[in-house]
Amino acid sequence: MTWRRKKFFQEAYDLWVNKKMCVCLGNEDMLCGIGAGAIKTALEMKGVRLMTFNDRTSKGYAYVSIESIRAKKKFDY
Repeated sequence: MTWRRKKFFQEAYDLWVNKKMCVCLGNEDMLCGIGAGAIKTALEMKGVRLMTFNDRTSKGYAYVSIESIRAKKKFDY
Protein backbone atom coordinates (compact mmCIF):
# COMPACT_ATOMS: atom_id res chain seq x y z
CA MET A 1 0.00 0.00 0.00
CA THR A 2 1.29 3.43 -0.88
CA TRP A 3 -0.12 6.79 0.13
CA ARG A 4 0.51 10.43 -0.57
CA ARG A 5 -0.87 13.79 0.44
CA LYS A 6 -1.20 16.52 -2.13
CA LYS A 7 -2.92 19.82 -2.66
CA PHE A 8 -6.05 19.34 -4.75
CA PHE A 9 -7.93 22.15 -6.44
CA GLN A 10 -7.15 25.49 -4.79
CA GLU A 11 -8.39 25.24 -1.23
CA ALA A 12 -8.31 21.53 -0.46
CA TYR A 13 -5.91 18.77 0.56
CA ASP A 14 -6.41 15.11 -0.08
CA LEU A 15 -5.08 11.68 0.85
CA TRP A 16 -4.50 9.04 -1.83
CA VAL A 17 -3.97 5.31 -1.24
CA ASN A 18 -2.91 3.04 -4.09
CA LYS A 19 -3.61 5.81 -6.63
CA LYS A 20 -7.20 6.29 -5.41
CA MET A 21 -8.42 9.32 -3.52
CA CYS A 22 -9.73 8.41 -0.07
CA VAL A 23 -10.39 11.77 1.58
CA CYS A 24 -10.33 15.36 0.36
CA LEU A 25 -10.63 18.15 2.93
CA GLY A 26 -12.03 21.48 1.85
CA ASN A 27 -13.28 24.57 3.63
CA GLU A 28 -16.89 23.41 4.05
CA ASP A 29 -17.03 19.74 3.08
CA MET A 30 -15.04 16.56 3.25
CA LEU A 31 -15.14 14.30 0.19
CA CYS A 32 -14.91 10.64 1.17
CA GLY A 33 -14.37 7.55 -0.90
CA ILE A 34 -16.63 5.10 0.93
CA GLY A 35 -17.29 2.50 -1.73
CA ALA A 36 -20.37 1.76 -3.79
CA GLY A 37 -21.66 -0.80 -1.28
CA ALA A 38 -21.79 1.66 1.64
CA ILE A 39 -23.23 4.66 -0.18
CA LYS A 40 -26.92 3.94 0.59
CA THR A 41 -26.27 3.73 4.33
CA ALA A 42 -24.11 6.85 4.31
CA LEU A 43 -26.75 8.90 2.48
CA GLU A 44 -29.19 8.24 5.33
CA MET A 45 -26.97 10.31 7.64
CA LYS A 46 -27.50 14.03 8.09
CA GLY A 47 -25.09 16.17 6.07
CA VAL A 48 -24.10 13.50 3.52
CA ARG A 49 -24.75 13.94 -0.19
CA LEU A 50 -23.58 12.29 -3.40
CA MET A 51 -20.59 13.69 -5.23
CA THR A 52 -21.60 15.11 -8.57
CA PHE A 53 -19.30 16.58 -11.20
CA ASN A 54 -20.59 18.02 -14.47
CA ASP A 55 -24.06 16.60 -13.74
CA ARG A 56 -22.64 13.08 -13.28
CA THR A 57 -22.70 11.14 -10.02
CA SER A 58 -19.45 9.54 -8.91
CA LYS A 59 -19.94 5.99 -7.64
CA GLY A 60 -18.66 5.40 -4.13
CA TYR A 61 -17.88 9.04 -3.27
CA ALA A 62 -19.89 11.34 -1.03
CA TYR A 63 -19.56 14.83 0.43
CA VAL A 64 -19.88 15.11 4.20
CA SER A 65 -20.51 18.53 5.69
CA ILE A 66 -17.97 19.53 8.32
CA GLU A 67 -20.77 20.66 10.65
CA SER A 68 -22.35 17.20 10.63
CA ILE A 69 -19.22 15.47 11.97
CA ARG A 70 -18.04 17.90 14.63
CA ALA A 71 -18.99 15.42 17.36
CA LYS A 72 -16.46 12.57 17.70
CA LYS A 73 -19.24 9.95 17.82
CA LYS A 74 -20.51 11.02 14.40
CA PHE A 75 -16.99 11.24 12.95
CA ASP A 76 -16.13 7.71 14.09
CA TYR A 77 -18.92 6.30 11.94
